[in-house]
Amino acid sequence: MNGSKYTIAVLAILLIAVTAFLFMSMRQPERIETNITPPFSVGEKLLYDIKYENSSGSYFLYQLNLSVIDEEVVMGRECFVLRGEYIVSGNSNNSLVFYSYVTTDNLTLMKTVITSTSGNATLLFDHMNGKCTIMAYTEEGVKTQELDITPDVQDSLSVLYYLRGLPLTTEYWCTFHQITGSGLELIKVEVSEDLKEVDVEAGGFTCYELTLSVGRGSMYIYISNTPAKLPVQVKIPVENGNYSWDLKSYTLS
Repeated sequence: MNGSKYTIAVLAILLIAVTAFLFMSMRQPERIETNITPPFSVGEKLLYDIKYENSSGSYFLYQLNLSVIDEEVVMGRECFVLRGEYIVSGNSNNSLVFYSYVTTDNLTLMKTVITSTSGNATLLFDHMNGKCTIMAYTEEGVKTQELDITPDVQDSLSVLYYLRGLPLTTEYWCTFHQITGSGLELIKVEVSEDLKEVDVEAGGFTCYELTLSVGRGSMYIYISNTPAKLPVQVKIPVENGNYSWDLKSYTLS
């Protein structure tokens, strides 16, 4: 694979959490939230079963391990180190690992590291200058790309933690930007007017239902109405079915 194709492939990894619902984007009103309070700290662990569901049944695909593993200073700011690992069929040798570095005060994304059997990439977010530097490591060397960013930018791992830090109430809404292979996508978050009861292997939870919208597509995230604000379930509709992330077990910090 040549360098340019490899860079595109690595950047495409950033779309994992939202690929199923990204369509042609339409301009939306913006409301950037500034009141962000992290409800987690080092030591938290979350385990999810990822399934595909349709009229014929439910099919297990892989597991997702999320954890807050450490604190580290990035570009002068104290950050939580978030780790996400996708494991296919329980085989840890066939996995994709994300590291997202977000500030401990308001979950500003400072750095993303992606490692996989097909290659690695590092993204550095310079909020002083509004730039993201992307470095893809290939057999030919380091390929570098630069993108313009906004202060509210998140990646596909950090977004799950960012949503938990929002001041969630029924009928609340805000917007943020997610980085993709082609730049930034504006995503609108809306909380339904009623709380929902959600049962998963980790237990039964009363949850806020969040709808995340880009253009004409949507996905749904159910976050517990508890101090920990656990992401209990994710539903991503696709043609003839949906992908489901179900919380299997958790350890609070």
